Amino acid sequence: MIKILDEHRVPLFRTTLTSKAFTTEVTMLLEERFAPRTTCHGTLLDVRGIGTLIRGDSGAGKSEAALALIERGHSLVADDMVRVKLLSDHSPVGFCDEMSRGFMECRGIGIINVEELFGIRFVRLDKRIDLVVTFLEDSSEVEPDRTGLERKSFEILGVEVPHMEIPLRPGRDMAR
Repeated sequence: MIKILDEHRVPLFRTTLTSKAFTTEVTMLLEERFAPRTTCHGTLLDVRGIGTLIRGDSGAGKSEAALALIERGHSLVADDMVRVKLLSDHSPVGFCDEMSRGFMECRGIGIINVEELFGIRFVRLDKRIDLVVTFLEDSSEVEPDRTGLERKSFEILGVEVPHMEIPLRPGRDMAR
């Protein structure tokens, strides 16, 4: 049998795992390896179990808002460059590179190590993206939706994710 498989270049696996356990492991490995991927500029947090991607122009206050949320007990997933993969259940999941995990850059403060300052509980490896929040420059040209009745979405890897736009005002605490 091995000779026939070799002739036809068919791989043969031998494992101590049960067929079900092996199939599950291989499926998860292949899904992880070949999942569609992209990157998003922003900060991803776990806010009370909701994966929240904060977006906005450079200097808009994304990291400052994220730091204030971390101080209130929420967890950091990625800052600045969020890597996103699409899992088989059509969920976009955000994560960061190993090298930048747990670090944030805050304007006027510098680079901080969230794990050292707050503890390991405040850093997550990955999180499904459930909500996208975009900070907008306060402009008289853009009329914000004050009622929250207008539903918006943001597309990530072909998946529509609920989206909120928040106009910025000087001196406003964006974490509240």
